[in-house]
Amino acid sequence: HIGIAIQRAMEIVPYLYPKFLEEYPYVKLEFYEKGSTALEKSILEQKVDFACLATVPQNPNLTYELIKEEYPVLLANKQCMIVNKYPPGTPVDIWEAREETFISCKQGHGIRKTQDILFLSRGISPKIAFEIDSVEVAKRTVAASKSVTVCPDTFAALDGGYPYCVYPLKNVDVSRHFYVCYRKGSYLNQYQKGFLRILHEMPKA
Repeated sequence: HIGIAIQRAMEIVPYLYPKFLEEYPYVKLEFYEKGSTALEKSILEQKVDFACLATVPQNPNLTYELIKEEYPVLLANKQCMIVNKYPPGTPVDIWEAREETFISCKQGHGIRKTQDILFLSRGISPKIAFEIDSVEVAKRTVAASKSVTVCPDTFAALDGGYPYCVYPLKNVDVSRHFYVCYRKGSYLNQYQKGFLRILHEMPKA
């Protein structure tokens, strides 16, 4: 039983499933898709064995294994004001986007928590056009309209390209990296250890 953040399924499942199937053809994988916040709770409630999510390791009852370091970026439509001030790729403070219109992920997603912390730390309350569960929808909306969104750098590309401008965000006090976690002290059988190994072998780029 694998808990996986909604945004991660498209990245992880196509990579994980064929490799796991090749090594353990008689073991069935069951996926449980939820927002990052709900997944750690699901492990403690023993609804899932593992959770794959972006988080800040805080729960002493869980073991966290780092899979990939990630950092938040701002995606901005090419008509946005910030694009007139800074070339794409320039590290910017979220303050510089205070007058832009945001497409925001809903509460419960790790990147939303990062966004809220950034807004609070800079004392800004930008206009939010709407909230959505899918980072992909947010990205496509930014590509098509005068708006911005915050997302992990891992998900910055859209269909292999960048139809918007990408800005690394600076002055981020807490970064939520990508981990797999499980109950501390859990006995891991052979195929569970294999699952973890396959995740650690996942390409970092």
